[in-house]
Amino acid sequence: MPTLEDYIEMRRELHGSTISFVIAELLEIFEIPELQGTGAENLENLKRSAFDIMAWSMVKYTLPSYVYMGIF
Repeated sequence: MPTLEDYIEMRRELHGSTISFVIAELLEIFEIPELQGTGAENLENLKRSAFDIMAWSMVKYTLPSYVYMGIF
């Protein structure tokens, strides 16, 4: 059984929002500024938090399948 930290990381990876974000940036749908220092750190924290919100919003729908697969 994964730890809470492992589960959080798994949710980020399985949700697919990070790859959608990267593809949208590559297609120049929007542009992320190149920041340095605390600005870059704050932007990364903001992106991670946004991905977490999107991923956790789907737990209600995906948790039963994780239980079925034996992950939880």
